[in-house]
Amino acid sequence: MTAGLVVHNVPLAFADHLGPLLKDCFGDSKTAQDYRCARTKGPSILTVPKLPRDIVTSK
Repeated sequence: MTAGLVVHNVPLAFADHLGPLLKDCFGDSKTAQDYRCARTKGPSILTVPKLPRDIVTSK
């Protein structure tokens, strides 16, 4: 979900509203009811450690 927000240039602050919206739209879905990702957790998911150049370019 968070990657989708970034790809479509949606502010990460919208993630605060996404959880309740999913619960309203998909009330019978356990996945939607258990969705727990908002503005604080979303950017943490997107943070990827920088890899050394030799690891990235090795075959």
